[in-house]
Amino acid sequence: MPLTAALVFIGHELWAGLTAVVAVLARGEALFNIRHNPQRPFVVRLGKDRIQDLGTVFNVVRDHRTLKVEVVEGAVRFRRGGNGLQLKAGQTMVISPAGDAIVGRKHPSAIAAWLP
Repeated sequence: MPLTAALVFIGHELWAGLTAVVAVLARGEALFNIRHNPQRPFVVRLGKDRIQDLGTVFNVVRDHRTLKVEVVEGAVRFRRGGNGLQLKAGQTMVISPAGDAIVGRKHPSAIAAWLP
């Protein structure tokens, strides 16, 4: 899990009746490469928001104003409160400071371009 100035804490919590592996991203950027296991979900907590792995490689950037999710491979499910949104490879989502979700596209090879 490559990081740039991120704070990530790994732990476990109950998720949909299963014990999930949970990463908490307080701020910064992290690229997650996750092998999907339906019996042991992987979830990224971002304050009140959640990203659930659906078998994927995805990048998350979080700062005090915005949240950005970019999917390289596979899919993720983003949740805020009772609302959910599924993103697939090549899709991006930015949550603006006003709380609006803006979905876009980005070529997967351009995602996490900071990696060597």
